[in-house]
Amino acid sequence: MTLGGCRKPDLGGAGDGRFGVVGARDVRVLLVDGERDCRIRIDSRFTVRTRSGETRLSGGPVGWTTLAAGGRGVMLGDKSLGSGPVEIVPERSGSIRLAGRDSGGWSADGRYPGILRVGVPDSRGLQVINVVDIETYVACVLPGELFPDFQREAYRAQAVAARTYVLFQMARKASSEYDVDSSQRSQVYPGLPSGASADRAREAVQHTRGIVATWAAPGGERIFCTYYSSCCGGTTQAVTNWRDDSELIPPLNGGVRCDCQSAAGGKRFFWGPVRLSAADIAAKLPSQAAKVGRVDAIEIIDRTPVGRAKTLRLTGSDGRSVTMMSETFRLAVGSMKIRSTHFTVRRDRDGFVFTDGRGFGHASGLCQWGMEAMARRGFDAGSILKHYYPGMHLTRVY
Repeated sequence: MTLGGCRKPDLGGAGDGRFGVVGARDVRVLLVDGERDCRIRIDSRFTVRTRSGETRLSGGPVGWTTLAAGGRGVMLGDKSLGSGPVEIVPERSGSIRLAGRDSGGWSADGRYPGILRVGVPDSRGLQVINVVDIETYVACVLPGELFPDFQREAYRAQAVAARTYVLFQMARKASSEYDVDSSQRSQVYPGLPSGASADRAREAVQHTRGIVATWAAPGGERIFCTYYSSCCGGTTQAVTNWRDDSELIPPLNGGVRCDCQSAAGGKRFFWGPVRLSAADIAAKLPSQAAKVGRVDAIEIIDRTPVGRAKTLRLTGSDGRSVTMMSETFRLAVGSMKIRSTHFTVRRDRDGFVFTDGRGFGHASGLCQWGMEAMARRGFDAGSILKHYYPGMHLTRVY
């Protein structure tokens, strides 16, 4: 099935915070939260305005300077912009570069479209939100999520998944300060891309503009949270195996067989052994450590049908124990170390060794390396999406 000729049924429930499709408002992407400062560069003339439209400052361009939370509110260099929130609006052709703190230095900068909304909410430190239109947002996400040499149909499938995901979050978080953040907790959003990946992303966004994934809910056609991960390890899993706050619907029921290993190769498909000390675990899981003390044992209580660890029991030296979902444990101790919940674990001196690792990510919904394997075999984006989200429909919503 191709992406052309998508139907547009009566979606209903728009903005209901669950499955409704949001209107044309822009996406709010959290870039900085709680830091005392970041570095900013504005490559064109710009205006700083309040949410009500009052102009606080205009000028530009501005070379690298500090954007900070200070005693006088938001500070741009030595200029106070007030308590905020304020919006930094470049000229139509301009963009803004931003770099945050990284291990004592400054991270590589990203170039961001749209406007920056800056404030110091509840004295938490600086908060910077990028407000950008949906299609530009999706075009920025694709190079952050996929390799430049991924197939055209893989980029197109990812565009539909990314667009649906953010629309779902926008409906659910309409009353929040932001919709998504820029990290793997939401979707990787590095700002404006360049090079071959940017060209492929633009083509995919143009080809799929306004198309989302939906399913036939009891009350009518609805979008859903199009979860995806890097490498499912051979079979996808039900979303309820790792999220106890999710509804189990047909597109996210798991059990989809996947040939991700053929595209990912052994080094990306398999992982381990990885060793974590008891001190490492206590530092990453302070609330659990407070309940059990020093973690002396980690036991896999139950596994999913394909062998993933579903629930863990952490036991302290005095016999007290807590249980937690395996995915919660993985994200807390480091998702780049424990790359999936498909593992075995054993005690080792003052720590634990995780072995027999397979896959990368939560393995629900779309598998990116499996998607690439299908695209290499000639499957189009629509077929790829229907494979990983069984029972889904392609729906054009604008």
